[in-house]
Amino acid sequence: MIHAVNISTLIFGIAGVAYFNLRAREIFAREDDRIQKYRLFETRDKLIHLVAEQNLREDGFVFEYFYRAIDFFIRHTDQVTFKSVVRALREAQDRGLDPAAEQELERVQRELKQECPEVREVVSDFYATMMQILRENSLVIRLLVNNAGAFRAVNEMRRVIGNWLFPTERQGYAFYKAYRNAARITAHAT
Repeated sequence: MIHAVNISTLIFGIAGVAYFNLRAREIFAREDDRIQKYRLFETRDKLIHLVAEQNLREDGFVFEYFYRAIDFFIRHTDQVTFKSVVRALREAQDRGLDPAAEQELERVQRELKQECPEVREVVSDFYATMMQILRENSLVIRLLVNNAGAFRAVNEMRRVIGNWLFPTERQGYAFYKAYRNAARITAHAT
């Protein structure tokens, strides 16, 4: 009889811990979502602050373009998940609102050369924020970023198995690389 009570208690305890872990994950995921979205709000607010301090023209390309792009990402990611971010990036690219797209990056770089260092810093922060959001929401990207050898192995696997495996992750990693490149370029724009 005592043995059955101990087993029942153990099972009940395991179920309680599992339930607690699932609820905690849900709560933390919801808070992470808010934190990631607030990073975008913070970057947008910094742009507005630069305009208020007259370090950036409100009708200038940099403000208009980045304000619209950031606002687009905020509006199109109700829940910040890897798939929602990649979907928003794809849609932004289609609408010409992806600041890391090659054709846009050239213009951004040209325009940033005429701006003060504070403006370049905010733009660079935007790129870093997007990279961080992609990295935080994808285990695959975290593995690829943290392990260069893994990237080569994944490329070899893709060559062997084909391109049908992990299409969203591949596209997300392509966006990550584009934003990493844009962050480097804008950080060094003088």
